[in-house]
Amino acid sequence: MINPASLKSGSAHLYDDRAGPCQEILTIPGDWHENGFEIAVPEAFDPLSLNHLPSKSARSG
Repeated sequence: MINPASLKSGSAHLYDDRAGPCQEILTIPGDWHENGFEIAVPEAFDPLSLNHLPSKSARSG
């Protein structure tokens, strides 16, 4: 059984460091558990929308 006091609310952050200083490109709300991160998925969440993150490497000069 997980001790509720050991749970930490927060979010997971995805950073892009390909072009200099780290820039946060995605924040996922959820809770940290002793076994990992449990994502709080909104009802209208579309996982395919993650495929449309901007890609700097795809555009060149």
